[in-house]
Amino acid sequence: MKTLKRIFILTICIVFVTPFLWAQNENRQAYWVHTDEVNPSMMRTYEKVSKEFVEACKKHKLKGADYFTLRSDDMKYITIAPINSMADFDNNPLKPLQEKMGKEAFAKLFENFNQCYDNHYDAVIWLNKDLSYMPEGEHFAPADEDYREFTYYHYSPANRNKMIEISKGFKELYKNKGSKSYYRIYTNGFGERGTYIMVAMSAKSAEDAAKKQEENKKLIGDSQKELVDRLLKYTTKTEHHTGWIRDDLSYSATN
Repeated sequence: MKTLKRIFILTICIVFVTPFLWAQNENRQAYWVHTDEVNPSMMRTYEKVSKEFVEACKKHKLKGADYFTLRSDDMKYITIAPINSMADFDNNPLKPLQEKMGKEAFAKLFENFNQCYDNHYDAVIWLNKDLSYMPEGEHFAPADEDYREFTYYHYSPANRNKMIEISKGFKELYKNKGSKSYYRIYTNGFGERGTYIMVAMSAKSAEDAAKKQEENKKLIGDSQKELVDRLLKYTTKTEHHTGWIRDDLSYSATN
């Protein structure tokens, strides 16, 4: 987990080179995503340092640096924070924490993070609210559903409009059927290899997710066959991952 300062500086450079990425509107929300590929032997140490960082943020009442952390099934710890506008990049949000902790203690904290992994990297992704199926108005996830399933559908950039059209078709079908299998659609931004549409689903557990999927299968039936066939026609590769939101490794100034 790097300091947000370094990541923000990098992203500012990106913004000036590719301003179209930041055409924020009511149907899209940008997120900064930092992934630490933690070595299995260092998992406990990583979580210990993460909790120390959270406690430091709480102790010093850090503002403007909220994030949540997800641990994936393949031992990755993924830190996610919203990007609302260019104003987010005007200041280093960790500067007040560094000043209150002291430079040496602050630097030591991140040195302890760095010993836990060999690889870490950053990216920007987009939540596409107009493609997501969240009829109850939650554009992120219900508070009591910390389990996550992520399915990636990679495709050629030339087929972007077709994939968007297919996504809209699924949303309309689920809406008409009154499906209770809600999902959010994310698309790749800067820092990701390849082009994809990612479907994120939330549940209380793996068993709860399987139950929802079975109920949805009975409800939708063969109605989605044509959409599925079209989706697979333009999909070049799929990935599926699961994980859990870790509230104990996340920070919000409002808590």
